[in-house]
Amino acid sequence: MTHSDGHRGQPPQDPTNWPALGRRLQQIQARMIHGDGEPVLSGDDFYGEALRRLLTRTDSGWMTRADHDRFIRAHHVFNGSAAAAARRQAREARARYAAAARTIRAELAAWLREAANERTVPSRYRRDGVLLAADWIDPATTTWPYTRPDRDEKPKPAPTGDPHWPHVLRTLRTAGEQDGQQAAAWWAQYTIGGRTTGDVTAVAEAVLAGIDAGDPAVLDALPAFDTAGYDADRYHAQAPHDAPTWHDLSDPDRAAAIDAARDGFTTAVEDGVAARCAALLDGGARPAE
Repeated sequence: MTHSDGHRGQPPQDPTNWPALGRRLQQIQARMIHGDGEPVLSGDDFYGEALRRLLTRTDSGWMTRADHDRFIRAHHVFNGSAAAAARRQAREARARYAAAARTIRAELAAWLREAANERTVPSRYRRDGVLLAADWIDPATTTWPYTRPDRDEKPKPAPTGDPHWPHVLRTLRTAGEQDGQQAAAWWAQYTIGGRTTGDVTAVAEAVLAGIDAGDPAVLDALPAFDTAGYDADRYHAQAPHDAPTWHDLSDPDRAAAIDAARDGFTTAVEDGVAARCAALLDGGARPAE
């Protein structure tokens, strides 16, 4: 064995002062034998009582199994609370990022549409390409020559400035959360729940870690919101009765309605899956069917 190998193989230093503990044990035993009022003990009872008095002293450096378990539970509760707070902060950050990204996309697309004129881009072919790129960046607002309305067509009313519109969006988000909660329950049944076999602990650990880290590979595997299937029927089923009809909404307001339902769904799925994985890792039973 080389010197370096021996260095790596050395155990960590033990800080326990064993001679001091030995002296205290002798003092305790002497007091038990010669002290006044001490119970008469022998054999295992005598040595057990001596060890109990030694190791339960606050300065002994030892703790009982019960104290150790209480410490671990308290540490686990603290870590769980910190993880929940971190997940909440991550969700809030993702929501802020999504809102900012929508604004940036709309502004960039508007600049491209304004800049793509015959003077700046003489080639019609290239000009059409710029407009197509703008539509890809901001699909909520399309431009010529792909879907251009007639000039005599009146613009649809925009409820964005209506004080009631934020209430509509909140209602849609709540409806999306309810759908997300059901999707999370379904995911749990078929992934870590009663309809699975084998050890699902590793799956729960990986999924929970991926959600906390915002890992796309994990998030993309969770139930996804059906953006393509969100239509007038879905909107009217989720919106309040006094909300504008789907056909009265402008393209940006339709996009905002879909975003509200999708944000609620996605948040509820991530929270529900994370909660079920954490409960399983905490020693709970598998989610019931």
